Formats: sequence, structure tokens, C-alpha cells
Amino acid sequence: MIGLIFLLVFVVFPIAELAVLIKLGHSIGWLATIALMLGAGMAGAAVARVEGFKSAMRVRSQMAHGTLPAAEVFDGLLIAAAGLLLVLPGILSDILGLILLLPPTRKLVRQGLMHWARTRFRVVQIGGEEQEGAGTPRRGDQIIDARVIETRVID
Repeated sequence: MIGLIFLLVFVVFPIAELAVLIKLGHSIGWLATIALMLGAGMAGAAVARVEGFKSAMRVRSQMAHGTLPAAEVFDGLLIAAAGLLLVLPGILSDILGLILLLPPTRKLVRQGLMHWARTRFRVVQIGGEEQEGAGTPRRGDQIIDARVIETRVID
């Protein structure tokens, strides 16, 4: 299975990307093709920056309320993947990156990834108790008895 994924990513996708670039270059010209790639990349990078900032703010908000920001973390990972796709040269990767930046599309992909993660991983608190779900709030603060030891730095 992993071999098939590597074959698709490193052989089939680059060949398809090159074929699309050649076909588009013949249709609209090589200068317009390069301009299209650069324009899509710059526009996508700007959108990725804004969406990434929004996602980071949602993560901070969720953590401040004591909930596990699983959806927001997955959003951040998907935005990073979209940014990587936009940096890669080519039309197909730009299209995939831009589609992944759209919130409805990202939500569908995020739900699929979260379902995959839930079926393969288990969330456990430090105390060893299992959580009901990814977004359950903490039950309360735990006080830890600690002693401070005074130290000095000697040159």
C-alpha cells in the first residue's frame, strides 16, 4: 500500500503535472502559463497565511478554555499541506492547494482525517483516564505539591 502511494506521489503525479504544463503552454503560451503558476502561488500563499493565522487563534482560544483543539490542529496541518502544494511548481499542485484552502473542502478532509485518527489512536490524560471525546473539557485543575530549591551560578 505504501509503495503504491510513493509511486503515485513521486512518479504519476509529476508526469501528470508535466503533461498539464506542456498542454497549457501550447494552448495559452509559455509566458502566460508561468504567470498563471506564479499568480496562483502568490494568491494561495496570501490566503494560506490568513487561514493559518485564523487557525492558530482558534487553537489558542480552545486551549484557553481547557479543551483539546483537535479540529483546529488538523486545520493547521491541512493549511500547511496546502501551502506546500502551492510552493511546488505546477498547475495541478496549485489547484489542489487552493481547493484545500477552501473552508468547506478543508472541513470534509479534516472530518475524514479525524475519523481515521479516532479509529487508530486513543487519547489518554496524564493521570491515565481515557477521555470521552477529542473536545471534552478538563474537569478541574490538579494541585501538585512542589518544593523550590535555591540555586546559584558560580563563574
